[in-house]
Amino acid sequence: MCSGEYLQIYLRERPRLSKVNYSGVKKSQLEDIKEKVLLLEGGQIVDAQLVNAQRIITDIFKEKGFLNTEVNIVQKDDPEKENSIILDINVDKKEKVKIRKIIYHGVEKVPVAKLDKAMKKTNDMQIKNFFLSKKFQENLYVDDKVNVIDKYNELGFRDAIITKDSIIKNDDNTVNVELWIEEGNKYFIRDMNWVGNTIYPSQYLQNYLGIKKGDVYNEKQMEKRLSSDNDAM
Repeated sequence: MCSGEYLQIYLRERPRLSKVNYSGVKKSQLEDIKEKVLLLEGGQIVDAQLVNAQRIITDIFKEKGFLNTEVNIVQKDDPEKENSIILDINVDKKEKVKIRKIIYHGVEKVPVAKLDKAMKKTNDMQIKNFFLSKKFQENLYVDDKVNVIDKYNELGFRDAIITKDSIIKNDDNTVNVELWIEEGNKYFIRDMNWVGNTIYPSQYLQNYLGIKKGDVYNEKQMEKRLSSDNDAM
């Protein structure tokens, strides 16, 4: 006779979350973090959730200018509940990061001073006193990149684009911002034709619009004169 062998498998349910403790976070910030992290008490915990929580918290403070934020998540057994864990989430925001320098590549047709002015939320320490310079905040930086292209459009460069940008960290808790720009050609208004105007003559409309043949094509100005000014067309 052959003796049989048996494979016995013992299963244990994944531990459930009983409590989350945060440290290094203000009350005003805690609600936003809890909303985005979604670590629900009573739910099961997997490693992917903890990695995701760490990334989300880091990104939240990164947007506020704390680029060097460290998040440490510690798991410990809950002595009062079987197969349950407590999470201690320790946040070290460190200091906000300032901007040392803004460097433009490919800028030849537009004065750099105009671009610096367009990037009004991303100050450059070469322009302003170190202690007055803005901290680097990613959401404001994103807005300022749009402002740079808007400035190019106002100056007639309707094809201008930012092809690449980078944030380089320095040892003194500052960053350098680098932008690579393709300026494209400068556009002018060659001619303007009015179609469908039966009440007012073309010359009257031309004078009222205030934009004439030979002017730099300013997309923002055109939009304002056509629709958004108080006395728009």
